[in-house]
Amino acid sequence: MTGIELIAQERAEQIEKHGKTVEFDAKVNNHYQLRIVAKTLLEGKTCFPDNWDENLLRKMFCKTYKERLIIAGALIAAEIDRIQAEIDKVLAESHRIQDEMQKMHNNRVSRKSVKE
Repeated sequence: MTGIELIAQERAEQIEKHGKTVEFDAKVNNHYQLRIVAKTLLEGKTCFPDNWDENLLRKMFCKTYKERLIIAGALIAAEIDRIQAEIDKVLAESHRIQDEMQKMHNNRVSRKSVKE
């Protein structure tokens, strides 16, 4: 398997086996914890975010260098997904507001033309 395939497989396991979905990360890991853990795994430090399960983190930390790279890659992918979901949410809200403003404008124009 290639690196990207191993990372994708790990990310799928995070989602399917452990329930670490984009929605979960948006609620629980919205302060860059995914990036912090990925960096920690790569640098060999044992400083982890407070809201993470310490036993799970230590288990990840004891894996081989290659396995830690794969996990870190999957965590980075999860962080990208979380950020993209935030962007998508903001864009959807922006489009909704623009649509509402357009409707209000059309209503004003319509009422104005009826008066004339």
